[in-house]
Amino acid sequence: MTTGHAHADTLIGLAIIIVGIALRLNLTLVIVSSAVATAMLDGRTLHDSISLLGRFFVSNRYLSILFAVLPMVGLLERRGLAEASRSVATRVHLNTPGSVLRVYFFIRQITVALGLTSFGGHPQMVRPVIIPMVENATEQMTGAPPTPAMSNWLRAQAAAIDNVASFFGEDIFVAFVSILFMQATLATFGIHISPWHLSCWALPTAVMAAVITCVRTTRMDRTLRRQGQGRPTA
Repeated sequence: MTTGHAHADTLIGLAIIIVGIALRLNLTLVIVSSAVATAMLDGRTLHDSISLLGRFFVSNRYLSILFAVLPMVGLLERRGLAEASRSVATRVHLNTPGSVLRVYFFIRQITVALGLTSFGGHPQMVRPVIIPMVENATEQMTGAPPTPAMSNWLRAQAAAIDNVASFFGEDIFVAFVSILFMQATLATFGIHISPWHLSCWALPTAVMAAVITCVRTTRMDRTLRRQGQGRPTA
């Protein structure tokens, strides 16, 4: 198969994902459909395409270890992890949701840059620890518990902070898979570059992500403070 044909197949698979997301279809179904369609356009049968997906899933089954964390997190929450998180936030004077998110962003980005990707994450850190701290800080700042809509918005912000910190921090770590993948891809085109060089070029984007996050969280605090001042007092 020619290189141009292979690139066209990849673009068709990407187009399926874009259309599926735009139509708000089930994301898992969209991704699987895109993978199967790309494999079939490459000349494989439907059976071979599904078998290929199965082999990749089995070879990477260590990812399912993440599910073992969930029962432990649930047990810790039942034993008062959320209350302990709120107490810690109060003791270290993290009195605004933006300050909580900024501190977590820098901790998450630095640890990911050092290769400690499992330190944070949505199930083991954001959901049981960061969200209670953010909601407690919001209540202290506005003088009232966050409404359900505001609570959902704060949770989305906390999840986004984790994503951004992880995404822009992981490429700083020289042994991360994306760095090695880029090095191997460039080498196939005759461009030889060291992983250290690639990681250095990840630093400017990581710094910009940190600056933008600080600006966003500061504006978020101002918005929530204005909303709190506008609430009627009891």
